[in-house]
Amino acid sequence: MEKNILPITIFPIIFILYSSIAFAYDWDDAKNAFRRGKYKEAIEMMKPFAEKGNSTAQYYLGLMYRQGKGGSKKLKEAVKWFRLLAEKDYPQAQYQIAEMYEKGEGVPKSYQKAAKWYRKVALKGYVDAQFKLGEMYEKGQGVSKNLKEALEWYKLVAEQKFVDAQHKVGQMYYQGMGTPSDYFEASKWYELSANQDFGPAQADLGKMYYQGQGVQVNFVQAHMWLSLAFANEQELATSLLPKLEKEMTPQQIARAQGLVRSWRPGAMKSSPSNPSPSQKTQSFQTVGTGFFVSSDGYILTNHHVVEACVNIQARGYGALQFVNQDQLNDLALLKTELPPKGISIFRETTIKLGSAVRAAGFPLQDILAESMNITEGTISSMAGINNDSRFIQTTAPVQQGNSGGPLLDTSGLVAGVVTSKLNVLKEVARSGDIPQNVNFAIHASVAKRFLEVNNITFLSSQSKEKKENSLIADIAKKITLAIECAN
Repeated sequence: MEKNILPITIFPIIFILYSSIAFAYDWDDAKNAFRRGKYKEAIEMMKPFAEKGNSTAQYYLGLMYRQGKGGSKKLKEAVKWFRLLAEKDYPQAQYQIAEMYEKGEGVPKSYQKAAKWYRKVALKGYVDAQFKLGEMYEKGQGVSKNLKEALEWYKLVAEQKFVDAQHKVGQMYYQGMGTPSDYFEASKWYELSANQDFGPAQADLGKMYYQGQGVQVNFVQAHMWLSLAFANEQELATSLLPKLEKEMTPQQIARAQGLVRSWRPGAMKSSPSNPSPSQKTQSFQTVGTGFFVSSDGYILTNHHVVEACVNIQARGYGALQFVNQDQLNDLALLKTELPPKGISIFRETTIKLGSAVRAAGFPLQDILAESMNITEGTISSMAGINNDSRFIQTTAPVQQGNSGGPLLDTSGLVAGVVTSKLNVLKEVARSGDIPQNVNFAIHASVAKRFLEVNNITFLSSQSKEKKENSLIADIAKKITLAIECAN
């Protein structure tokens, strides 16, 4: 991927604690050698830690062997260390293994195995892997060619504001790949990408303004976008600009050149609609997630998400009415007058231990993408802290902002309401150990009782066939809302 996508190698690595002070001091030396670029020393110093099961040492060894740092490349050694971690469900190592199968590095080339590992990482929310999976469906590499599936994966990345995915979605709408050809939809995606200074999208958008495809013919806009694309060394712009200028007046060219001089990435975003008086005087921020539970606009979330709010709104739906709460079970009921895009369906039966689940929500909105985030995990316990039977424990990663979101099973049915995660810092202070993936959701049965008490008619169903994860993500996007609060 070209821009704005962080390499998978820099995602945080989980460090393992050791009780020996001398051992920990040596580990610091090993890490410092790696950070200073003294890779030959780092390899020798990290080997003992890797052999004792230190996951970070294993990952760094794999990287150095694969990239030939500290000596020549040792791809089979890299595969050995990455595979150890990949089979323990470490997404960083799974991505490395997927790439090595795709390229035939240290293992026989296998698109099928690459697709398998990319899928595992994609379902954990890593955009690099999601984009790769889209490419494999588009080309039929390791999976049956499926342009509709490819488009869904590309869209998932594009909605997280990654420029090359936005451009790819635009291309697929333009060419009618996996969807009927739609120039208007293509122009929208091209503009999102072009506005972030992505040259190929600027060239394609300029061409559409020149030819009047999906937009009205506008030579000034066409010249501006093609000029920006030319600065980004796009061949299409090189060939089209001379033709366009022959059809333009000197005044039009001057206006276009003025737009280029004043243009800045992100400066061409659509103007928001006029804010209401309350929006002008209040600052709203995302505090959690909610999801639709009925066709007449009722929304379920956590009590703790909205308890301090003076006013509540949902992104895309405006002001919300506070209906009722259950402080004991951490539930709250809200309502919008606008029709929902989708309605959640609850499981009729309690989900079983070990079942796969997906958590949907809007975590860490101050640093992560504004679009919905979906993560994968399993039901790891049928009770919460102190054996509290109102809750289930899940390994699906959640962060601040996920609270109140749906926990979905493999059929896309609601199995619970995400509510909290274990306080890692307090647990480290208490036990000296780092807990991993200890998150909690309110049982669906508790949520359904709350809705029944409030006379809300909700849908429920038996869990049936497993759905593709992209389809579950599509269900989640339609039913979930970012809950915003002014206080």
